[in-house]
Amino acid sequence: QHVMGLLLEKQTDCAILVDGDLSDREEQYIGDFVVCSKPDSKHALTENVTLKKLTNGQRVNSKDATGEWIGFAKFSPKTSALALEILTKMNASGDIQKASMLDLISEISKTTQVDVVYTRGGWIDVDDYAGLMRGQGFAGNT
Repeated sequence: QHVMGLLLEKQTDCAILVDGDLSDREEQYIGDFVVCSKPDSKHALTENVTLKKLTNGQRVNSKDATGEWIGFAKFSPKTSALALEILTKMNASGDIQKASMLDLISEISKTTQVDVVYTRGGWIDVDDYAGLMRGQGFAGNT
């Protein structure tokens, strides 16, 4: 809840929540890796950190990553309108069928600064049924 509060309190048009600790990600781990203007540090809460690149792939292919996007984003009304415009264009071109949130945020970042709020752990990656099963005991509900 604290981390979500930091994201919601961020005064910006667009922000994403990023785990800055990649130390436990094995080379074959697949995630949504980000390259940010600055790595996570004790100063990251007081300094402005922005998104430079967002990609999905194996950790071994993301050596320059400064964190992993954990799937949360905040859009202002202005950015929400831009997102709707982008999605409308993707729909018209047929690209929406294979588009992901990464594609949307990458498009937004072409015209709007995407700020980063760092966290360290405290979340579980659930992309499929196996991830859901791994996460069942995460909150102590075993």
